[in-house]
Amino acid sequence: MTSLHYRPLQQLQDIPSDGHVILLFDDSLRYHGINDLEGDQLENLVELLRPALFSGKLGEICTLPGQAAKLPWQTIICAGLGNLESFDLCKGLQLGGLIGKHYRKHQISHAYLLPPEKTFHPEQQLAQACQISKGFWLGCYDFTELKTKNTKNTTYTLSLYHSDITTWNTAITTSYHEALGQCFAKDLMHLPPNILYPEAFCEKISELSDLGLEIDILDEHELEHQRMFALLAVGQGSSRPPRLAVMRWAGKNLDTQPVVLVGKGICYDSGGINLKLSMQVDMKYDMGGAAAVVGAMKSIALNKVEQSVVGIVALAENMPDGNAYRPSDIISSRGGLSINILNTDAEGRLALADALDYAITEYNPKAIIDLATLTGAMLVSLGHVYSGFFSHHDKLAQALSQAGSDASEKVWRMPLDPSYDKMIDSPIADVANLGQPAAAGSITAAQFLSRFVDKKIPWAHIDIAGTAWIPSPSSLHDKGPTGFGVSLLLSFLRADKAGRQYV
Repeated sequence: MTSLHYRPLQQLQDIPSDGHVILLFDDSLRYHGINDLEGDQLENLVELLRPALFSGKLGEICTLPGQAAKLPWQTIICAGLGNLESFDLCKGLQLGGLIGKHYRKHQISHAYLLPPEKTFHPEQQLAQACQISKGFWLGCYDFTELKTKNTKNTTYTLSLYHSDITTWNTAITTSYHEALGQCFAKDLMHLPPNILYPEAFCEKISELSDLGLEIDILDEHELEHQRMFALLAVGQGSSRPPRLAVMRWAGKNLDTQPVVLVGKGICYDSGGINLKLSMQVDMKYDMGGAAAVVGAMKSIALNKVEQSVVGIVALAENMPDGNAYRPSDIISSRGGLSINILNTDAEGRLALADALDYAITEYNPKAIIDLATLTGAMLVSLGHVYSGFFSHHDKLAQALSQAGSDASEKVWRMPLDPSYDKMIDSPIADVANLGQPAAAGSITAAQFLSRFVDKKIPWAHIDIAGTAWIPSPSSLHDKGPTGFGVSLLLSFLRADKAGRQYV
């Protein structure tokens, strides 16, 4: 099991002689770390880097013995910043991830980072140090909880040196807590459905009460009392009954309207009676939206954010069974709308419909953001690079776009339009759960959700089907879960705290 830690340093003397120290160079082999290293030390180091074929390009890593460079540490790990004119916070995050993966590969448990300082003004220094540090922790992440052989519990600790580390410490700690939330989301997504079914998921969520979150779990009896018939329908073919989990963070202003985060948590999606013909193994990831919301709520509690935030996750398994709901069924919903089931594999929108109505009537939210691995059509549209999002509220959409840019989690606004809305009209019910075959699948899914949301409330739906997990490794993640959405939501909340208007 991988553990991640952070420890601030104020003096270079605090770095032990057997330390592995990270130094940063650009593509001209100019050093860009702290000003405390000067003169012959750096000249000796550069002379060693050239024959080692280190060019300083972005993400390039070279390891040298400290003694050869006449530096007082066992190992010097030189990392490339690349072209400084194009070096931004996103690249800082990627660089940190590659450094973290280097440490994991070589089983180096303690990193000492001398963050960028030369040529950067103080705000840039701190922002880049936060991103590199966060990337480092994400790069170190490794899920070994279920392995029984050739594994050991590894703790990766990042120690950050800076002359003003006392002032920096709050910002770096915030980034550390965000990384912990994202790694928690990845943990949840890695767990297989025989271990992480709805009730077990709720047990994981309940553990977060130790951080100050107020937790409520609605079982199948309470769901029936709440008339959440759409969520119940999705789960009625499984021997594991559905759940709705609510996490409340009061913040400092108890009387303010909360921002409500809603996540789709289909712990396993077989497709139901419309059985999936492929990708069955990957369908444990269909709770990626719920994982992101839970991970974000963990970070919110760790960072003790000032805003009032509520996280709601709708949890179920979509299975084929003699009791399963069927194509052509008409079911009801908490909001009172009747739904014509045209395809049982369009189940996530049903679970979200009840959760969204619950969020509106129970919490009078300032804004609602839902996340879901909702449609394969989104993967076709944007691949594994961007998440598509939908909103009737331009200011909220602008805030989310900026938050995605700031967090290096890319989102792209997709259209909502009455012409698409007509595609989910049903002749025998209020709405159908599917539009026309192979036509605007992500958009009609969003149009479906919009029917369950009060138009006066700022609401956005984010389809993370292509970004919640990736089919091949990246600079930050191995193949599999990414925890996408945690950083995006936290970035949005920081903007909300700063007073960015979206209502």
